Amino acid sequence: PRWIAPNLVTLLGLFCMLIGYGCIVYHYPSMQIVNGEEPARWPFAVASICIFLYQTLDALDGKQARRTNSSSPLGELFDHGCDAVSTALVCVMVGTALQYTPTQHAINVIQSMTCFYLAQWEEYHTGEMYLGYVNVTEALVAS
Repeated sequence: PRWIAPNLVTLLGLFCMLIGYGCIVYHYPSMQIVNGEEPARWPFAVASICIFLYQTLDALDGKQARRTNSSSPLGELFDHGCDAVSTALVCVMVGTALQYTPTQHAINVIQSMTCFYLAQWEEYHTGEMYLGYVNVTEALVAS
């Protein structure tokens, strides 16, 4: 619908990520699966659905902004800020599912956020974001 603001779509995507992250952190507060214990599958199922919803809403917010002729630099900044938070949350959720150690969690988050920062830096200097053949969607599907 045209009456939905693009930033609301972005915010709904971030809320989806927070719900997925909350389910995993609630069930695994140490972000570790206790050895010998059968891990519950439902938090990871909820998290994967939330990641899918986030990806969908993240793709739609820009389209909604162009459709309603309400795109702005502030909206782009808000979108990229929510994307940064979501990137860190995805790293932690995937790391918990793969039973990363705390060191591996830290390396994963730092590596992902460095790539995210460099992409934003390139966009700042060139004026366009070039993602190539393999971009964010493919990386999330691969994880």
